[in-house]
Amino acid sequence: TDITSKHYQAVLMKEVEKQIVQKGLDGVFLDTVGNIDNEHADQPVVLEQQRIGMKNFLKSLKKKHASLSLIQNWGFGTLKYRTYPYVDGIMWENFNYSTVANDQWSKDRMTDLQKLNQSQDIKTLTISSVQGTKSETLAQKNGFLHMKSNIDLNYNKF
Repeated sequence: TDITSKHYQAVLMKEVEKQIVQKGLDGVFLDTVGNIDNEHADQPVVLEQQRIGMKNFLKSLKKKHASLSLIQNWGFGTLKYRTYPYVDGIMWENFNYSTVANDQWSKDRMTDLQKLNQSQDIKTLTISSVQGTKSETLAQKNGFLHMKSNIDLNYNKF
């Protein structure tokens, strides 16, 4: 999808009003925001356009529905550079100890998220399906809120 599209943003806004606001719910989970960073990593101009598009959508959403909590799924670069003023939290799926504990990319993201929590009060929600105790301990050490899942979160296994 092209989040820079005014039409697409209007469609999303109508869906939020229909599926969230009219039902009296108090928040929106913005799934697959990470696709912006993943899909456009090799296209810096498009990446920046999409990040700005997401920021503009979230800004409009917060202006219209200030009381809604917004949780972004992944999109760590988008959060760090554009969406942080508008979201209350970020979800880090597959926060499995064996994957994130010794990986430099993951360590760098943990540092970024700690800083955003301190400066913007953005909460990091983590979820793991393996190594529950180790994953939870690492999450808590970083100030994250963790959930253990019995469901395998590795979506690539079919």
